[in-house]
Amino acid sequence: FLDHLRQTEKPALAALVANAFRMQASEDQLLLWFDPSKANLIALLEADHHHLPLLKAIEHQAKRPLKPAFRVAPDPNLIRARKERDAAHAFVEADPKVKLALELFKGEIVHLKELNQDKDGNTHD
Repeated sequence: FLDHLRQTEKPALAALVANAFRMQASEDQLLLWFDPSKANLIALLEADHHHLPLLKAIEHQAKRPLKPAFRVAPDPNLIRARKERDAAHAFVEADPKVKLALELFKGEIVHLKELNQDKDGNTHD
């Protein structure tokens, strides 16, 4: 579906549709689910200049006419990623060496990166 949009010279429309975290076909509709943080994109997809190309792309892919419909709900992938990030943050902040460094330099953690560990137990990027 997205490849068809890209191939028919509609990359901007493909980029908008790609923001949907879920697509679900029903009898006569293709439901596109968007996270609330991306709900403003729905108005762009409903705009006249995107509506007809979107209908054609959906029909081409589904082999039948389907009307696009849009829903807003929390993206479970973003929720899981946020929980994992918070857990990693808490784990790092609990390390006494990290606590000391943060206190000494009046710092804060702005970015966490998981390091790989080789067979000898050495960590590296």
